[in-house]
Amino acid sequence: MKKFGKLAVSRTAKLFIALIANVVFALFLSGCSDLAFKAKTASVNFPFNGKELLQNSSRSARTEATSDDSSTESETSEMTISISIKGDYTETKSASITDDTVNISFDSIPVDSQIYAEGSIVDSEGNTIYEGKSDTVVIQEGKNQLALKLTKASSTVTTYTVTFDADGGSAVEAQTVERGNTATKPADPSKSEEKVSYVFLGWYNGDTVFDFATAITENITLKAKWLEGFAKVTGTTIDGDETWTLSSSVFVSERSLTIPDLYVCDHEVTRGEFKEVMGEDPSIAAAYDKDGNELTGDAVLNNPVNYVNWYAAIAYCNKLSVKEGLDCAYEVSGISDWENLEYSSLPTSSNDTWNAATCNFEANGYRLPTEAEWEWLARGGQNYTYAGSDTVDDVAWCTTNTNNTGSRDVKTKAANGYGLYDMSGNVWEWCWDWYVSSISSDTDASGAASGDNRGRRGGSWYGSDGITSRCEVAIRDSKSAPEYCSEVNGFRVVRNAQ
Repeated sequence: MKKFGKLAVSRTAKLFIALIANVVFALFLSGCSDLAFKAKTASVNFPFNGKELLQNSSRSARTEATSDDSSTESETSEMTISISIKGDYTETKSASITDDTVNISFDSIPVDSQIYAEGSIVDSEGNTIYEGKSDTVVIQEGKNQLALKLTKASSTVTTYTVTFDADGGSAVEAQTVERGNTATKPADPSKSEEKVSYVFLGWYNGDTVFDFATAITENITLKAKWLEGFAKVTGTTIDGDETWTLSSSVFVSERSLTIPDLYVCDHEVTRGEFKEVMGEDPSIAAAYDKDGNELTGDAVLNNPVNYVNWYAAIAYCNKLSVKEGLDCAYEVSGISDWENLEYSSLPTSSNDTWNAATCNFEANGYRLPTEAEWEWLARGGQNYTYAGSDTVDDVAWCTTNTNNTGSRDVKTKAANGYGLYDMSGNVWEWCWDWYVSSISSDTDASGAASGDNRGRRGGSWYGSDGITSRCEVAIRDSKSAPEYCSEVNGFRVVRNAQ
């Protein structure tokens, strides 16, 4: 028992001593490992000027962005810069670009590592705008510098398509535009249908005219806007020393005036158009088609409106302007709500307030032509007796071909050189001017300052004397009191060209 006891103690002691020795050895090895394998590290910093990065990235104003400290004007954009360390050591860091200095630092790169850096600038849509790569370097103790230059990522430039919807006009080719650049304004398209005139008003993005100075940042479709039933007529300056074939009583010697570029309704305002704007059709003349068949019901709506006085004509102009979001040309004291003005409220007798109406000839809304404008339009750039021909029956509905029965559908005779119909015949057309029997060199371009009657031009379907001279483009021997309604009185509208 004693021997056995000694042996047991001895073995226990040996096991305990061995365990202690193993723990001490393990701790020794651990300490040796810390001392032998803890590597030295160094840092690499990449400072960038945020203002320059924003400008270069969002505007492409420069071809390069470098890690220097120069300052440029700030541009607002959402950009991110990312830098990756590669080689013996790898790590990636990113930072949002602000107006301040952007500093990306790597602080734990082992000394003696061979590394290089790759960088990129990405926009908010994930497009790589700039990218670059440094040379490979061996990291030394302390701070290290890598020359990282970021250049425009030409292989990944984002482009967008600008599509032009001509809305029935001549085709316009789409454009591919780099992000941030502008589209090129194309030549105006054209659009035509038989006896339907169109004026191109511009390219619209929704309800807004597109500004071609706008930077393109997405695919976009621009739509052509057309003014249907109008022709664009180029104006002119008349010096008063011209010689006119068909002597003019308006363009008289030494009377200097300017005819502006105009959008001109290619027909007299129809009964249907007047009813749509004013709420009713006051016409009383019998209506016929071009073949002499009398019309009834809605079939009459393509005849020219008639039995409208001068007050109704200018009210129509303002109400149509409001409807189309244009500025009213006419101002009448006490009337501001043209949209809700009722036809029944218009004067039917001479009215001093309405007689004192003024016209803003700079407004973009609809108006009556002045007498000078009317004659320029009726002549059509030609030297004919009537608006488009020396033969009255070619271009005018008048007593000789209507037998004084009534008006006819508009645009059923030939147009003149400006594409305007019925400038001769069908119904007389109200002008803006106060009528004076003799125009002189001192007469204002918009007519006399006051008077008893307003001018009307062009002749009509009726002629009690059976003659057609009143349909001539140079004849101005007709007038009417502004309150006067007649089955032969109508009008057409114009507006300033954009």
